[in-house]
Amino acid sequence: MTSLQLAAKSRLEALAAGLRTFRKNQSGAALVEYALLIGLMAVCVIAAAGALTPQVKTAFGKVGTQLTQLK
Repeated sequence: MTSLQLAAKSRLEALAAGLRTFRKNQSGAALVEYALLIGLMAVCVIAAAGALTPQVKTAFGKVGTQLTQLK
């Protein structure tokens, strides 16, 4: 083998080793999973807040009416 071929072979081996290490590393996957869970929880909170808005308005309206009648 020529020196150019040996250099190319060693670079390919280094690239393959790096790809194997990258594939085995799961810390990035956990981060993505946590981000997806947080996003899903945020969507649920926003949906619940939107669904409860009429009840909250009614409750505050009743409290406001009772406070005005006290005067």
